[in-house]
Formats: sequence, C-alpha cells, structure tokens
Amino acid sequence: METLVEEVLQRDLPIEDKFGAYELKILAAHGDNKFDEAIAISLDVRRQLRFKRIRTKNSSVTVLREYLKTNRATKGWSTAELAELPDLTDKRIIMGQRILQLLFISSFHASTNMLLVVAFRSVRASIKYGL
Repeated sequence: METLVEEVLQRDLPIEDKFGAYELKILAAHGDNKFDEAIAISLDVRRQLRFKRIRTKNSSVTVLREYLKTNRATKGWSTAELAELPDLTDKRIIMGQRILQLLFISSFHASTNMLLVVAFRSVRASIKYGL
C-alpha cells in the first residue's frame, strides 16, 4: 500500500486529487504510533489547501488566545442554534476539517496545547462554514 500511496503523491496532481492518499498516509502513521510524522503530514496538507498555519509548539498564551477567539465566536449561540448550522458543502473546507480531525488524534498523543488549538480552530471553522 505504501508504494501505491507514494506513487499517487509523486504525481503532478492537484491537492484535491491527492487528498485520499495523504489521508491514508496519516492514518498509517497513527497505526504505527508515529504521531509526529502524522502531524507533519497533516500540517503540510493544510498548507497545500491554503489554510492558516498551526504551530507544533504552542504556548499557554496561544491556547488562551485561541480560547478567547472561540469564546467570542460562540457567544450568544444556543446549543440548538449550533446544532442547526448549515451543512458544509465546500470541498476545500471539508478536507480542511478532516485534516483537523486527524490532527486532533495526533496531537492528543503529542501535545496537549496543540490539541486545544486544533479543537478551538475546528469549532470556529464549523461556525463559519457549517457542519
């Protein structure tokens, strides 16, 4: 499987066409307990998708800033209103959210601060673009 994934990734294809191969590579890294590798791949895919950078080393100040941004974004929203957010339809955003899910798993094992930053960014993206 690794050779097939690498073959796809070496082709001159848009990131959207390579996304499934990247996802498999990240999941394989999870299975091998190579969480730092999974994080590196995930961050590279986010960069290729043109999303804002997430640092691998996050201070408590960064976590607090992300929390405050998320707190402001959710202020005034009831649980019912959050549950009624529109469906996510933009393929690029869907891929970005999937990468955040995979980053969440990796950072759970690698860095608590990164885990929190990823969670806060995911919540804000859901509010902005839908579920």
